[in-house]
Amino acid sequence: METHESFKKRVVSIRDYKLKELADVYKVSQYMMRKRIKQHIKKIGKLKGYYFDYDQVKKIFELIQLPSDVVVV
Repeated sequence: METHESFKKRVVSIRDYKLKELADVYKVSQYMMRKRIKQHIKKIGKLKGYYFDYDQVKKIFELIQLPSDVVVV
């Protein structure tokens, strides 16, 4: 069986993120990321300033499936 080294995993840590940074993790636009988060806003909680805090980001990663090339540390 061949292995493909061109398939790279992206390592992402749980920390405070801006909406744009989360959109980059999910490889979607800010508009699409906002729509995805809005579906779960009661569980995630409202945005505080410009950043989603650690607990909110942890919940986002649980509720919204990450791309297959992302590994959370």
